[in-house]
Amino acid sequence: MKNLALLLALTLTACREKEPADQNSLDFGSFQLSAPATWRAFSRQGIDSKVGGITDGRDTLGYDYGWYSYDLRQQTAATHQRTTTTLDGRAALLVRPLQPGKGLVGVYVKVDEQNRFNLLGNNLRDEETAVRIFGSVRFK
Repeated sequence: MKNLALLLALTLTACREKEPADQNSLDFGSFQLSAPATWRAFSRQGIDSKVGGITDGRDTLGYDYGWYSYDLRQQTAATHQRTTTTLDGRAALLVRPLQPGKGLVGVYVKVDEQNRFNLLGNNLRDEETAVRIFGSVRFK
């Protein structure tokens, strides 16, 4: 019986999803995300929300989690590709500039009745990495 319990424990541990070696799981309290290992988190002083971001030294993504987080309204179809999607099971809006590297890349989510979330970058060199990071966001 002990051997069976040990085998079951080892099997469950081996089956657990692990972060790839070149990825970091970053925990921001209200949410977490996965980013390449070269990206580092930073925080800022917010007034009515939690703010901060991540950067690799070239590109930077900033987040705002709170009641009044920017909803990407000014990124219109004239300048941006606007895509409705889901993020952690919630409706989300993804925007990307029509001209890559020239404008805002971001995601906006209404997390619950009170809180909104955005994660944004401007004039990014690597928009694809940003979009992958957006897709990794999980709320607590």
